Formats: sequence, C-alpha cells, structure tokens
Amino acid sequence: INNSIVDREYGVGKKGLLFIKLSIKLIDPNSKEESKENDDFDLDEDDLAFEDELDVEGDELESEPNNDEEQARLEAEAKAKAEEEARLKAEAEAKAKEEEEARLKAEAEAKAKEEAEAKAKAEKESKDKETLASQPDNTIVVDVLKATNIKGDLLSKADVYVKLTLDKDKKNTFKTKTVKSNSNPVWNESFTFNITNVETQTLTIQAFDDDMFKDDKLSTDVIQVKDLLDINNSIVDREYGVGKKGLLFIKL
Repeated sequence: INNSIVDREYGVGKKGLLFIKLSIKLIDPNSKEESKENDDFDLDEDDLAFEDELDVEGDELESEPNNDEEQARLEAEAKAKAEEEARLKAEAEAKAKEEEEARLKAEAEAKAKEEAEAKAKAEKESKDKETLASQPDNTIVVDVLKATNIKGDLLSKADVYVKLTLDKDKKNTFKTKTVKSNSNPVWNESFTFNITNVETQTLTIQAFDDDMFKDDKLSTDVIQVKDLLDINNSIVDREYGVGKKGLLFIKL
C-alpha cells in the first residue's frame, strides 16, 4: 500500500461506509536508531485534512435517516389514518341511517294511528246519523223523573220545577209542574223534541226554586244531542248536581 490511505468501502449496514487508513513503515534492521515513532503512524497535513473530512462525512451518514424506511413509516401512518377516518365515517353514516329509519317508522305509525282514529270517528258519526234518521220524525223524548236532596232557603223547603230547552230557543222550551215544599220531588213527566241537526243541537236542563218574586236557579246542565244516542233509552247515570248534594234524574 506504501503508506497511503486504503480506498476500500467497508460496508456498515445498508448504506454506511467505514474508512480505514493503513500504513507500514519499513525499518532497516541494521539501524541503531530507536524512536517511539516506530510504534506510531506518521500523518502528514494532507492525511490529517482527509481524516477530518472522513469524520464529517461519517457524522452526516450517521445523522441522515434511512429515506426508504421513513417513507414507508409515513405511508403506513397515512394509510392507518385514512382507514380510521373511513371507519368513523361509515359508523356515523350507519347511525344516521338507523336514526332516520326509526324516525320515519315512528311517523308512519303515528300517521296510521291518526288515520285509524279519524276513520273510526267518521264511521261512528255516520252510524249515529243513520240511527237518528231511522227514528220516527227525528225526535227525542225526555222523561223528567225525580230529584233528591234538594235544599231550599233558610225559612222553607224548595218548590222545585225543571225546565228543558232545545238550542236555547223559547219555542222549544218545556217545564215540569212545581212540586211544593219537597226536598225529594217526583215528576215523571215526558217531553218530546224535534231534532233537525244531531251534530250541532244541544239540550239544556235547568232546575229552579219557584219563588214569589224571582225564581232561584239551582242547576244548569247542557247536553249535546249527539251524545244522547249512546244513552239508549236508559236512565242517565250522570250526576246532574242540584245544589251541594242534590241530584236530578232524567230518562232519555
């Protein structure tokens, strides 16, 4: 090699290089000169400069990352991120779709229920009209039966009578006889009304205490004529209150 730098590439890893300088100094065996320099290498200025250059290049090689490995790592991270975003998006879309289907189902069920109720109501109204139309002369008969526990004023018992009015029309107004001084009057009187519109007409039932100057109103109840179709010729099991404890019984 003759005291020169070995220009061989000693591989380190995939791309690393190791640079070695080898030198041999031949010594005359007959020479009496002895020096410590026999044990050391002599480096001239050029050798030292090259050695420094090699140190710098070695440091750069050590500091430089492996481009292929770094690129692969970045691509793997990007792929994993994209897959995660796709998964979250798919889950969100599936959840939104499920919620939308549930909402549409609830709306459809509510609409079907509403339509069924409307249909049932229409059928009932139609049936009620047919029932009323089948009755002779479209009339209703009201029997005023009795009352109980009717309280009068402080000085005497009540003198009770009942007044019936169809549509607040004086021409369609009837009243019972007055039962004098009786807390439990009995009438058993019947009254007939002609019906022209079952959907709108009303029957007003009032109880009075007959006084000399002005009659005292004891109670007022208003009944829709269409509701009378459900009573079916029986005593009304409603408590038509008269005063605090009184009751009025009507047969329709």
